[in-house]
Amino acid sequence: MIVAIAPCIDEEIERLLHGVGRISVRLKEYFAHKSYGGDIECLFIGLILTGPGSERLHPVRGLK
Repeated sequence: MIVAIAPCIDEEIERLLHGVGRISVRLKEYFAHKSYGGDIECLFIGLILTGPGSERLHPVRGLK
């Protein structure tokens, strides 16, 4: 199974990109030999990291 993180990071907190990359590598290694049937072959995780003051650009919304 393929697992990947698709990060979207503000310039202010770009320092977190290295940590996100390390987590992504560990997820890939963990799920590389796992199988959950033919219905799930790939899982992409969207990750949005924003810094203080970016609430106006990325307003907080409730879960659907």
